[in-house]
Amino acid sequence: MIVSNEILWGGNVDFTVTDSKGQQQFPQLNWVADKLAPSPTEPDWRRVLGNWLVLFPKYSFASQLTLDGETFPFLKKPGRYKLSATYSSAGLDYGANSGELGLKAKDVTALPFRSWSGKIQSNSVWITIVPGPKSGEQ
Repeated sequence: MIVSNEILWGGNVDFTVTDSKGQQQFPQLNWVADKLAPSPTEPDWRRVLGNWLVLFPKYSFASQLTLDGETFPFLKKPGRYKLSATYSSAGLDYGANSGELGLKAKDVTALPFRSWSGKIQSNSVWITIVPGPKSGEQ
């Protein structure tokens, strides 16, 4: 199976944060990537291999995101919060994703692995924000 190797390329992530009472803390955050550069007319295999990877059965792919108080304002407010995310991708079958790489439909179908598309929900993570040791810093 071929998957995008960057969270913000070839798919999008929807983050949801709720407090300990189940109240959503801010509108759902959605990260989407757009590239407006001209698409190549021939397959750019270097970009294919640089932006997509083969994910074999029973293997996983993980990425790290930095959470900051500007993007996630709840981080500035002490409390207990649940963070979850949904990742979705249309895969290489989606014309905008394959077109960015110069791939035609025949190129995508000729790949030795199918491209994943769909939605997957993350596990939820509970985090506790406590006041900082000096002057209320978090």
